[in-house]
Amino acid sequence: MKNKNKIVIAFVIGALVGMPLSGAVYAMVEKAINVMSGVHIQIDGKDFVPKDASGKEVEVFVYNGTTYLPLRAISEEFGKEIVWDGSTKTVKIGKMPEKKVNEKYLGEKGMEYMHSQNEYGNAKYAYGLADINKAHEYHDNTGNGYYNYLVLDCLNEKNRCFKNPVNPYSYVQIDFPSNAKYSRFKASLAVWNKYKDFTGDVKFNVLADDKVIFEKIMKAGDMPEDLDLDVSGALKVSFKLIANTGSTDWLDDNKSGIGLFDPRFVE
Repeated sequence: MKNKNKIVIAFVIGALVGMPLSGAVYAMVEKAINVMSGVHIQIDGKDFVPKDASGKEVEVFVYNGTTYLPLRAISEEFGKEIVWDGSTKTVKIGKMPEKKVNEKYLGEKGMEYMHSQNEYGNAKYAYGLADINKAHEYHDNTGNGYYNYLVLDCLNEKNRCFKNPVNPYSYVQIDFPSNAKYSRFKASLAVWNKYKDFTGDVKFNVLADDKVIFEKIMKAGDMPEDLDLDVSGALKVSFKLIANTGSTDWLDDNKSGIGLFDPRFVE
């Protein structure tokens, strides 16, 4: 190795990271140093020549007994992502922490229901949040358990869903205030395990300001489905379950229910 004068440390840091730095950073760390150059690198027995983002070779050197390597080249050689965060003057290598997203679960403080209604058959709703309401665990029809949920079921006092010319259907609807604060609604939609063997079918709707934005006919045996719905600008979001058997007769032992599991609004 041989002695070689390097210019300011600010230049060295920029070369190591392979990203431009602000003038304030240069001013903070500017210092002339003497280094030992001519250092070679081998990785797994093979020569490695580090290069910057533009493909130019970057020199390895020793300063005060410490060997300085070009961080970007080494990180990328080992398959690690590298990012320069100028706001915090931080080099980040590898898996980056997920960006925090503001979410609001149904039933959480500030997201309690605002109105519910039902017709023909005592249809009902229930929701819970584990760390607030200490809710019981509810399951979808594949056995997955959840503490955050909204379940809707259709039934009457005799435990029958029905549809006939006099009473067209039984249904339950529950409304939540979104107040145009959220962009998405997310949940896992599934048949509620409690009624996983119901016969016939039911219709499930999601409405934004009383306009249907999602509709699905559901029956026993349906697999869970992930919902990711656009609710941008909506003041109110509603969930509605309708008995949709198509029969003119009362159907014995035909309880039906669906669940929205981990239901939440996302800003």
